[in-house]
Amino acid sequence: MGRITNLYLYPLTFFEYLQAIKQPLPPKNISPAKHQFYCKLFRDYLLVGGMPKTIQSFLTTQKYFVKTTLEDLQITFSNDIRKYARHINQQKYLELILGEGPKSAGTVFRYEGFGGSTYKSREISAAFTTISGTLLLHQIPSLNSTVLPLTPKLNRPKKLIWLDLGIVNHVGGVTPQSITTTYQGKLMEQYVGQTLITLGIKKLYFWARDRDEGSAEVDFCFQLDNKIIAIAR
Repeated sequence: MGRITNLYLYPLTFFEYLQAIKQPLPPKNISPAKHQFYCKLFRDYLLVGGMPKTIQSFLTTQKYFVKTTLEDLQITFSNDIRKYARHINQQKYLELILGEGPKSAGTVFRYEGFGGSTYKSREISAAFTTISGTLLLHQIPSLNSTVLPLTPKLNRPKKLIWLDLGIVNHVGGVTPQSITTTYQGKLMEQYVGQTLITLGIKKLYFWARDRDEGSAEVDFCFQLDNKIIAIAR
C-alpha cells in the first residue's frame, strides 16, 4: 500500500502576490513615499484577489476585475458543484449558495432564508457543509468565552469566508471606489480571514457576547500554543 499526502492550494497571500509581480517585500522602516507605493499595491491585491490566473490577467491587461477570467471560474464552480448534490432537489441549494454566498463574505450569516430565499435552515445547512468540503468557502464559528481550550458555539450564526477576494468582488459588483467606503470593513474581514486560513490556521473563530449582554465582537481569534490570539479592527 502506498501512502497519500494531501496538499491544499489556496489563493496567493498579499506577500506571495508581491513575489508574483516581482516586487520586494516592504521593509520594516518604510518611508512615506514607499508606504504610499505599497498601499497602492495592497489596494490592487484587494480588488484582483489571489487566484493565479486572475493575477496573470491583471498584469497583462492592467484592468481590475478581469471579468472573463473570474466569470470562467464562477461558471466552472457552478458546473462542477452539481456532482456533489445527493439528489436533484439539493442542486438548487448548492447553486443558491454559490450565487449569493460571495455577497455575504466577511459577514455573519444565518442559514434560514439565506440569500433572500424561503429555504429552511436544515436544507441550507446541509448545502453549506457540502460546499465547505470543497474548500470554496469556510464557516467561522463563534465563541463567547476566553478560556482554553476554545470551544465554539456551533448553534449560533457563523461568519462566512469565501475562496477568494476576486470572486467576492466580481459577484458583488464591487468597484475600486467602494473599497474605501462602506464596503471596506466587510472586504477587510474577508481578506484577514482568507489570509489566516491560507497560512494554515484551521481552527479559526470569532468572539461575540451573548445577545443579552451586548453586541461587542472580536473579528477573529485562534489558539497559538497556550495563548489566544485576537484580531479586531
